[in-house]
Amino acid sequence: MKINGKEYNADWTATSLVIRKQRGYKCEVCGRPACNPAESSVHHLDENTLNDKKENLVLLCNKCHLAFHRPNIFVRTLADFRHFVHQLKRQLTFNNF
Repeated sequence: MKINGKEYNADWTATSLVIRKQRGYKCEVCGRPACNPAESSVHHLDENTLNDKKENLVLLCNKCHLAFHRPNIFVRTLADFRHFVHQLKRQLTFNNF
């Protein structure tokens, strides 16, 4: 099945719902509620939309998902992304003083 021009497994809708439930309906980076599909995404870390292995999928709110796709950000693991978010928060805090 195609979504936004990308090929996904036929059972992607069911898979994404299972991931949302297993991950407690919260963004795995910032902890925001992520139960509404319009306000969140189940993201493929390796960006292969046909790789639905649990370790390749993360539940992200839209804000964190957009940050993940910023130009020049090459993150392929959730740990790398958490590090990126931590650095961004430190930079924002520093600039506010």
